[in-house]
Amino acid sequence: MLSIELGDITVHNIKQLKKINQVVFPVSYNDKFYKDVLELGPLAKLAYFNDIVVGGVCCRIDLTENKRRLYIMTLGCLSAYRKYGVGKLMLNHVLDYCEKDGNFESVYL
Repeated sequence: MLSIELGDITVHNIKQLKKINQVVFPVSYNDKFYKDVLELGPLAKLAYFNDIVVGGVCCRIDLTENKRRLYIMTLGCLSAYRKYGVGKLMLNHVLDYCEKDGNFESVYL
């Protein structure tokens, strides 16, 4: 049976997020990015497929133009694990967070 879950990002697993991002994205994120991710709480998650880290999502609250919006900084999954619903789970987590909060004008990439 397939198990897809999201988990918190901590100082103990931040290097796994960094490795996922290095493989998935064509750009490199600096150390400050990863330091800041540790402060995001529910806005940053690792995706696990049968207890293996296969993806991650990181967002931040954007307060520009007198609007409160959620910016998805990264959302990625290793290619071998795509089409199993990992990305959908991460995106639904972000949208559920916004719905529960109730004060976001929009979500954007």
